[in-house]
Amino acid sequence: MIEDPAAMMQIEDTLNTQIEKFKSKTMRPFALASYRKLYPEDKISDGELADRLAWANFSLVKNTRLVRVSCVSRDPEFAARSCNAYAAGAEASTRAENKEVSDAAVAWLEAQAALQKNELEAADKALLDARQNYQMDVMAGQRKTVESALIGFNDSLVQIESKAALEKKLLAAFEAVELNPEEAGKLPADIPRAADVGVSLERWRAAIAERDALLSRYTPEHPSVVAQDQAVALYRDQAMSALNRAKTTAAANLALYEEQTESLRKKKEEQLKLASDLDRDILDGGMNIAALERERSASDSSYLGVLFRIQEARLSADENTATVKLVESASPPLQIQPRPVRTLLMALLIGLGIGFGLAFLTDI
Repeated sequence: MIEDPAAMMQIEDTLNTQIEKFKSKTMRPFALASYRKLYPEDKISDGELADRLAWANFSLVKNTRLVRVSCVSRDPEFAARSCNAYAAGAEASTRAENKEVSDAAVAWLEAQAALQKNELEAADKALLDARQNYQMDVMAGQRKTVESALIGFNDSLVQIESKAALEKKLLAAFEAVELNPEEAGKLPADIPRAADVGVSLERWRAAIAERDALLSRYTPEHPSVVAQDQAVALYRDQAMSALNRAKTTAAANLALYEEQTESLRKKKEEQLKLASDLDRDILDGGMNIAALERERSASDSSYLGVLFRIQEARLSADENTATVKLVESASPPLQIQPRPVRTLLMALLIGLGIGFGLAFLTDI
């Protein structure tokens, strides 16, 4: 039989159990089939054959795993054939039992394989659905786009903030010129309306210089000085008007830059939030997909393991796994009854004993 490792410590019990199986009625069909296969020339009917094969003795040879088969019949040749039929039937019945066990194992494993296959298909579907839902490639592309947009926003912010700083510096210079015309030389060359402002400021400064020259010679009430004061006031108004126009332009530019800066910062914050959401979704999707891939890998390993075990079980069923083997065919049959020599000796001994006994009894 297919040996059970747990039963190796109870070999004698296992062998005796198997011998009792051989003695049972379930053994007869195998013995009949083996007899027909071994001796097809024997035309005995099935009924008579079944009656004559109704008895066989299986005995364990002491301290071995060998079993001796013996049969009793009035026909010496049939007795030997019966022993061979029962021996072959024992081998066939054990092989059939092994096949039944193997088939049951294969059936159970096939049922397990079906379950594992369903789990593997479910894992494949879950993994496919997760990849479609998360769309990792799309999110990765969006993350790159957001990153590029953030770089562009940062560059634009740096440029606009630089321009805004220049406009603030220009406004401060305009205020300084309003307080002191001598500061006009510190104005940048690229100020708004630079030509008008430059001409106006130059006239203003020239008028102031000419008035100062007149004051060095005349009193402030002198008609020439008074006329020059009026010219200074006129040129100052023109210069202030030109400066105000340039200042208004600079202030408008500054307001525009600040508005652009605020807009860019809001967009940058939106992109940062979008990038954070994408990073979270990518991480969450990656973790879920990785978990599903591990489940799918485990299901695949289990399924392949069951398929391998099914193959092993089928190979075991196909192989001759029975440990019941015919060692020696039936020896020439021995006559067990009647035994003339033994009967004669026993009769002689019994006769002598009875004779002596009667003699002693008569003498007494």
